[in-house]
Amino acid sequence: MKQFFLYLSLILILIHPNPSPGETTKIRPDDLSYPPLVFIPPSAEIISFDSGLTLYLLSDSELPLINVSAVFRAGSIYDPAGKEGLSELTSRLLRTGGTRDKSSSQINDLLDSLGASIEIKTGRESVAVNLTVLKKHFSQAFGIFCQILREPFFEDKQVELARQLNISALNRVADDPDRLAFREFSRLIYGDNPRGRLTSIASLTGINRQDLLDYYERFFVPERMAITISGDMTRDEAVKIVDSSFGRWQKGTPYKEDMIPIPKPKGKAGIFHLEKDTPQSVIIVGWIAPGKREEEYFPFTLIDFILGSGGFRSRIFSEIRSNLGLAYSAGSVYRPRGEYGLFLAYTITKSQSTGQVLSLLKKIIEEAASQPIPEEEISRAKKSLNYGFIFSFQSSNDIVNKYLTIAHDKLPNDYLVTYRERLSQTTAGEVRAVAEKYLSWKEAVVLVVGKAADFDRPLTDFGEVTGVTLNIP
Repeated sequence: MKQFFLYLSLILILIHPNPSPGETTKIRPDDLSYPPLVFIPPSAEIISFDSGLTLYLLSDSELPLINVSAVFRAGSIYDPAGKEGLSELTSRLLRTGGTRDKSSSQINDLLDSLGASIEIKTGRESVAVNLTVLKKHFSQAFGIFCQILREPFFEDKQVELARQLNISALNRVADDPDRLAFREFSRLIYGDNPRGRLTSIASLTGINRQDLLDYYERFFVPERMAITISGDMTRDEAVKIVDSSFGRWQKGTPYKEDMIPIPKPKGKAGIFHLEKDTPQSVIIVGWIAPGKREEEYFPFTLIDFILGSGGFRSRIFSEIRSNLGLAYSAGSVYRPRGEYGLFLAYTITKSQSTGQVLSLLKKIIEEAASQPIPEEEISRAKKSLNYGFIFSFQSSNDIVNKYLTIAHDKLPNDYLVTYRERLSQTTAGEVRAVAEKYLSWKEAVVLVVGKAADFDRPLTDFGEVTGVTLNIP
């Protein structure tokens, strides 16, 4: 074995002799060349039922595991004014409030005995109920899953417990500057739009059991529902069990989607300050951005990556955090929906560098909006995003949920197939035009959460400042 390594070392020396002075053998990753990567996204089968329900199915027998998700077009944007938090409370109680046949404790015991998990995620525009279980226990676990969806009871005791848990979570927000900043920023950027309404202690206190029942009957109906199944289940098995469980589910009254307006591209811009006695400041700058159904989506995706979501080499991260060491965290986030998007850049810095960091953030944004972005940066962003897209197809559950998202956002059926090509074909001119159109500093919503007395510069140096009142009571 020692002779083998000796011979190997001699061969490597002959192939790669020591470099002469001034030469280097280092190769930059960006200089590597390789054949183009060919990738065809896996496809899920889409099956429609007479009740209005749609099934997204991808069979995968590699593991004896089955994942099921029921996703409803519901969420916080449908909360009535004064009843903010109703969607989240209803969703929580689907899981914890019992059913007509089983109490909440009985459901918990049964799921534990089966090694099954049922979790509920509530967003602004959707509610997802997720089941994960071994195939051998699927029938029993899916029966519980169906009862939760079709026969919730909303036990009085559990309603009050859920209310108090949500109130307790709200009270903790005030002690977390990061969560507080992003919460208040949402209210500022969306303004009068329902997406900007926030849950408060008063709104939670005013919700009763009848409100929960009314919300459930209005939004948890088959025509507002899609279901995904992935894992060790055949097509015939999936169709049979979905049809028998939900096929005769009585249709509800369709909800008029046009009652929820799309956020305005240009809302109330300005600089806002929320006073908070903390040693650090949270700075968020944002705009309403293009949605996935717009041609501007692809160039804006590149802008976001270049500015802040691209990690260490992104402009905000490398300049403010890596080069100057002025931020605990820094970057950007682009959250596109079908019809609109939200873009924000953020930094968390010590109070004494608040003005300096805000000034740097302003400079970086203005440069992106007014100067051409080098082709090298755009090319690097395209490569990273394309490879990241490929690695997002890691499980059958990931794949079916992508197709569900396509339907929810009303995207073209070939969206996944053409994504990489459309991104690659985006030109530097398109990137420049979209950056100039959307990233005007004068139209930005800027929120700073922190202690003004400790700032290195007054926020008034950047323009007129509006004070923000904590919106939790």
